[in-house]
Amino acid sequence: MKIFNKENGVKKVYVQTRDIKLLKMIPGTPPSILKTNVDDILDDCFIEFNNYPDVSFFQQTDFIQDYHQLKKASVDELRDMAHNVWDLIEEEEKGLHLDENRFIRLEQLRYQLNDYHDVFVYKQGRKKIPFPVVPDFSSNFSLRNDKDRLIIRPGFDDDRLFVYRTDGERLDMQSKVNEFFIRNGIMLAMMKKTDDDIFFCDCNMKLSDNGYLIIDLCSNQGYQLSDEDSKIFKKNYSK
Repeated sequence: MKIFNKENGVKKVYVQTRDIKLLKMIPGTPPSILKTNVDDILDDCFIEFNNYPDVSFFQQTDFIQDYHQLKKASVDELRDMAHNVWDLIEEEEKGLHLDENRFIRLEQLRYQLNDYHDVFVYKQGRKKIPFPVVPDFSSNFSLRNDKDRLIIRPGFDDDRLFVYRTDGERLDMQSKVNEFFIRNGIMLAMMKKTDDDIFFCDCNMKLSDNGYLIIDLCSNQGYQLSDEDSKIFKKNYSK
């Protein structure tokens, strides 16, 4: 899975380690990506790329799914997308000879199905994805306090808010943050999620190493996969 973001005027892409590992097997992958060290990094963690050629390459790499596009899809749409990919996998597996090209094609489809699975269960509150710890600058939701030069914006995880200064200065333990502004931001975020039938009951705050005040909202989500959905997505792991 990949996530595009524009931070301080710089276009970036975050790509999961498992996709980098697969790209290392595919001819034509740029040397800068081949040299990326992914040893001892969990497969669902994200690696940052911020130079133009690499970002452009990932924009054209269709088999790695764009998180923002999957996030827009409903659970039913993700289920249908998974069905379609599994049909393609079964069609590819009918071939008598598994050459290198067909092997790579099958791996790409399985990775694609894996991305659908992760977002499917994430939307149901059954999985935490280790998103990059930065605000989602593509989000339409934000709250500004021009007097104190502060802004609140969600992260890639809907349950996480970021508070940061608009002048680029880092927040630290000595920084003064308007409590009323923070409460308003949390309330607006809670109201937005309540529209999706998700209710928050608590929140935790901490300062990040890069100068953000991070607010983690604790929701009441708790769903189980149906037997049918389990069969669809678990097929991916049976290979």
